[in-house]
Order: sequence, then C-alpha cells, then structure tokens
Amino acid sequence: MPDELSALEWTHGILTGNTYSRMTSKLESSNIRQYFLNELMFSCNFGDSRKDICKNAARIIHKELYQKIYIIGDTPRDISAARSIGFPVISVASGNYPHQIYRIMILTY
Repeated sequence: MPDELSALEWTHGILTGNTYSRMTSKLESSNIRQYFLNELMFSCNFGDSRKDICKNAARIIHKELYQKIYIIGDTPRDISAARSIGFPVISVASGNYPHQIYRIMILTY
C-alpha cells in the first residue's frame, strides 16, 4: 500500500480468514502493517468461518459507516460472507478461481 493511499486519508482495516498472528506476520513482512488500524483488524480464531468474522466486524463497526466500507475479496467465500451482512464487495480474481465464478456471484446478489 503506497504512501499515496495514505495521502487520501482513508482508514484501512482488514478482515481475513487467517489467524491474528498469521495476518500480522503477512502485513509486517510486506511492510504495510502501519497502514491498518488495530480496531479494524478482524481475523479467524478458534475455527471461525468468514461469515463469523464478518458478523464480529459488523458488531464492532458502527452501522452508519457501512456505506463507506468495502470488502475486497479474492474467493467466492469472501464475497458470500461480506454479502451475508450487507457489506459492499469488490471481488478480485486471484487465479485460484475462474473469473466466471465471480461474475455468477455478483449477478446472483
């Protein structure tokens, strides 16, 4: 995440199926940890599903901010979890799934 994004004064969070330690390890090894607020970091613990993580985030994040929050996901499960609680989604085809899956998921919501 380049410094140009910081200049936009956006607040960055992360919602991941990784454990907290794996998430922070990835962010630190990529030298981008400083761009994320601790209060907006949601990870998998004790077997949480992506939907569980999204529900936890929804409880913590004020609902009036929902229209300003976007979930960027690279799996159909990411998209489904974000949609289950009403977060807008930007899907990114990562190569693990054919792009047609993303198109089908977007059209069905």
